Amino acid sequence: MFAPTKVAALWFPDNQRALANTIATSSNPLGIMTANILSPVIVKTPKDILTMLIVYACPAVLGAILVSAGVRQSRPSLPPSASAETEPEPFWMGIKKLLSNRQYWLIFLCIGGGIGIYTAITVFLEQMLCPWGYEDFFAGVVCGTCLVLGGVVGGLIAGVIADRTKRFTLISKLSYFFCIGSVAFFTFIHNKRSQEALIALSCALIGFFGLPLFPLGNELVVETTYPVEVATSSGLVFLSGQLQGMLLILVLQKLATPVAPEFANITKCHSSDSSVSPAGGMTKPIPIRDMTISSYALFGYSAFVCLIFLVFFRTTYRRRNMEQTSSRRKSYLKSADILEDNDVGNVECISPNFDSKNAVDVRRLPSTSLDDSSAKTSKSNF
Repeated sequence: MFAPTKVAALWFPDNQRALANTIATSSNPLGIMTANILSPVIVKTPKDILTMLIVYACPAVLGAILVSAGVRQSRPSLPPSASAETEPEPFWMGIKKLLSNRQYWLIFLCIGGGIGIYTAITVFLEQMLCPWGYEDFFAGVVCGTCLVLGGVVGGLIAGVIADRTKRFTLISKLSYFFCIGSVAFFTFIHNKRSQEALIALSCALIGFFGLPLFPLGNELVVETTYPVEVATSSGLVFLSGQLQGMLLILVLQKLATPVAPEFANITKCHSSDSSVSPAGGMTKPIPIRDMTISSYALFGYSAFVCLIFLVFFRTTYRRRNMEQTSSRRKSYLKSADILEDNDVGNVECISPNFDSKNAVDVRRLPSTSLDDSSAKTSKSNF
């Protein structure tokens, strides 16, 4: 999941990196969405599981073959940017710099928290909705598709805007703020009956504002920690997201409560069926869990990490500053070479026997010398 940032940094110019990062990052949730849609279509009986696995293996094998045969080098022969030309710092030196970078730790907590929150929502989406009469198809396929497609659209828009404006911090903060607002919207309507349209809309908004945080956050990581190795800094943020997601899943399960008896007749959860023990016998029914308190806790944690990010995160775009300095230096050297060539050419045109080695560069003469020579020329012409 952190490979897109490395690929974007090495293979794309600065005005395409955020969009390239977003497109590559979106491939993962798009694959998950496709699997969620195709699985119930392919699997009708337990024997169809093997067929499903073969279908899913085909694009993976094809992609591995194309990458193995088509990608012959780690970076392009002509670097697309100044940062792509530089060699990253050694691993342990980069780790030491990350440990002393306070802004990186804010990204580690807050962007990682956003990934964990998104993971927890996708894991518990059906469990949150099925106790209130929503079918598995609506909760898993419809809401899951809205979550992913909304994220892809929002990511593409955010990537284009970020590439053109370079306002990574502002765009990330706005995305985080509206994502938490969408989570609040979902939290307060998910346990209301017959609200399919509003629930689907809230899922689409969570995806639209939430998914762009991952690629934009990775770009912020690189800008904040440059010249630390991209894979190291972004990989640790992704690890933070997985750890926080795991902790959220464990805590939210503990906070779930049994569904009140008056709502037991409207539930659509299949977990109410009797489970099968390892010995083959039937055990007692698995109770249906009400995730309302868990939803409130998830929203509270989301608001907490969002507030920290909005208030405390400030960073300097180190990679961008380096590239701008390098660009200005190259432009200055190029213009200086052009001026030098033009000056020598003009003097040689005046006198075929002109000795360029003994030529005096008038740009380096004091201004008084230039004024005196101009005055003498004017007097002689007069």
